[in-house]
Amino acid sequence: MILEMPLDVLYEIFSFLTPRDLIRMSWTNKDFRRILTSRSTRNIWKAALESVEGLPPCPLHMNEIEYSTVLFHVACYGCGRARPPVNWYFRRRICKRCLPDQ
Repeated sequence: MILEMPLDVLYEIFSFLTPRDLIRMSWTNKDFRRILTSRSTRNIWKAALESVEGLPPCPLHMNEIEYSTVLFHVACYGCGRARPPVNWYFRRRICKRCLPDQ
């Protein structure tokens, strides 16, 4: 039923979410993924990142979604282990075990 709401209402709801919440919301289903990765939601992602105290601005070589995912999704991209370091070359969190596969 929430997907039947007008987009401007959904955008208003999304504007209250944190970057981590937006990431998780984009993983819930294909419709939210499509909406939250569209260019029209870029300002929502920017505002969410700006609401995080002390966070450096988004690097020029990344978009806000990539930056949010690298910072706030804390599992390894390859195996799902918790809290590997960020590999800025691949723009992902990758543990030492999965790094050779990348």
